[in-house]
Amino acid sequence: MEAMISGAVVVASDIGGVKDYVIDNQTGLLVKPDNLDGFVTAIRMFFLMKSCTRNWFATV
Repeated sequence: MEAMISGAVVVASDIGGVKDYVIDNQTGLLVKPDNLDGFVTAIRMFFLMKSCTRNWFATV
């Protein structure tokens, strides 16, 4: 939650109450907790699409 408030991009595990705060592909990205490749892909996506990270929360 602190990352979202500060405007940082959120890549989080799709577990427990995280879904209450992070809406997949809207307020951040949710990845299955045992999917290391999914985490790597999500983080790389944000690094490669810097304009996406700047505007990610502007649409919420």
